[in-house]
Amino acid sequence: MVPRTTPRSTQPVPGRQRLADLIDPHHRLARLAGFIDWSAIKARFRVLYVAGVGRPGVPIRLMVGLHYLKHAFDLSDEESL
Repeated sequence: MVPRTTPRSTQPVPGRQRLADLIDPHHRLARLAGFIDWSAIKARFRVLYVAGVGRPGVPIRLMVGLHYLKHAFDLSDEESL
């Protein structure tokens, strides 16, 4: 199935901090995420998803990010979660 997209809200949720406020923007992985062309990756992988078949898809950015971490840090499937 095609991955669900969650609408991005600009309104702050009371009692919750944004992830961007919790992480160090100078960390190498946070900076790397800014250099990756996520729209091109989504466009390339979207053709592999079929609407209406199977369980709901996991967001493409999550899947690509996890595979990058597995490769870069030589992690197993369990270690990358």
